[in-house]
Amino acid sequence: HAYDLAPRAGSCVVAMRGGIAITRDLGYGQTPHLRIFGNYITIQHDDGEFSHYGHLRSGSFRVRNGERVEQGQALALVGNSGY
Repeated sequence: HAYDLAPRAGSCVVAMRGGIAITRDLGYGQTPHLRIFGNYITIQHDDGEFSHYGHLRSGSFRVRNGERVEQGQALALVGNSGY
């Protein structure tokens, strides 16, 4: 099951639940020739579920790969990366 949210560009994205961050700041802007999520962060939760945050602004990540994050913690800024 998934929810797709579309906040304003530049807004801060926060973790819906705590877990381990998997970060991929690939330096992308818009990529209409590639159907990808662009820059993204995935949170692996302790119960084995995942939360995925795509289309983030490059250079705005506030967490590092492998870092444990808490619910409500700032992750990155909304961007328009990927397609």
